[in-house]
Amino acid sequence: MLLAFALPRLPSRFTMTMMIRCVTCLGLFPSAAFAVETVDATAHAHVVPIDREPSHRPVLASESLRVFDVLFPPGQQSLWHSHDKDSVLVCLDGADVPSEEPGKALVARPPIASGTIYYRPYASTPFVHRIRNIDTKDFRILDIEVLRAAPTGKPLASPYRQATISLENERVRVLRLSLPAGQSTEPMMFEGPHLTIALSAGTYEAAASFGATPSPLAVRRGALRMTQAGGPEALRNHGPQTLELAIVEVK
Repeated sequence: MLLAFALPRLPSRFTMTMMIRCVTCLGLFPSAAFAVETVDATAHAHVVPIDREPSHRPVLASESLRVFDVLFPPGQQSLWHSHDKDSVLVCLDGADVPSEEPGKALVARPPIASGTIYYRPYASTPFVHRIRNIDTKDFRILDIEVLRAAPTGKPLASPYRQATISLENERVRVLRLSLPAGQSTEPMMFEGPHLTIALSAGTYEAAASFGATPSPLAVRRGALRMTQAGGPEALRNHGPQTLELAIVEVK
């Protein structure tokens, strides 16, 4: 006994051609004409200026300097942001914070230690990056931009004998000073604008000469005092502990 099977009707050659074209257009099969290009996302990252990066909090602005108080708790990452001003950086709370540049592999670097002071010539070499705090403690640093267009060329007076020069170049000189409790400095001669930074909490007075009535200033770590004019200035520690200070002098 013969069994009859109903065979499906095959589509015509024209119908098959149109089906293949439609499937290709929908991208269901790979085709050289529809290859997808891989794009490096960081190469097209949205970069913000430093004053629009949320973790860079502006705390002081003058004709000579602009200061950002930068804080990154553990795990926090910055936006891609740009630096284009020569900068002095004063680390208050050190941590492990790798820096990543667009289109480059992340390179590990030693953690930045508390108390580190360094300089970056961003005006001549603009820099774009983002950082992430991979440590278990806060990272806090002062980013001090030098706004003066060019150095005056005028030599600076010799620093106070108890101060140490932390760094010096054609743009700035940075002094560090440990002032014991109850003691005063001799008058230091400044040629122009200078910024005093409290590296420790305490109470101190600044004046060309001390009068009978003291005017002490209570400060926390990271507190700033900007002086625009030059001239003699002495410091007196009114607190019960040694006071640690840094002074950034603009040339």
